[in-house]
Amino acid sequence: TLGMGLYKRFYLGSSGIYVTGGGDLVLQGMRATLKDSSGYYSNYSLNIGSLSIHGGLKLGYNISPNLEITGSLGYTYPLTSSAKISDNNGNEAWKFDSADVSGGINIFVRVQWHIPTVGPFVKFYRKPSTICEKIRQQHEAKKAVKKH
Repeated sequence: TLGMGLYKRFYLGSSGIYVTGGGDLVLQGMRATLKDSSGYYSNYSLNIGSLSIHGGLKLGYNISPNLEITGSLGYTYPLTSSAKISDNNGNEAWKFDSADVSGGINIFVRVQWHIPTVGPFVKFYRKPSTICEKIRQQHEAKKAVKKH
């Protein structure tokens, strides 16, 4: 499975709870070796490929900056598919115009832990705006007053 998606998070205040909406374009490939009692088809493989759109919503909670839990509900809709049967040497025996690939509802619950690195995305990093720096300074000043 190979996919690329675009999602947007909407945080509900400063509670750490967020709602995400978006979708993925998904390319899938599956291969199965055929088995039968006579042994005739055992030298063949069934290959199915599909291109689908997956859309959905997620509800999540940031437990900490590096740990979050999400639940998602989505639907996958196949756009196109192909199928072929080939022998063990890779020679095509039968080719079909399409395969009956069904879409469906997807439900996931995930716990995600973020590693403390930006890695290849460091080019996208930029320093916080001046308003962020002012808010941070005000927050630090309030913490200092509370300590005294």
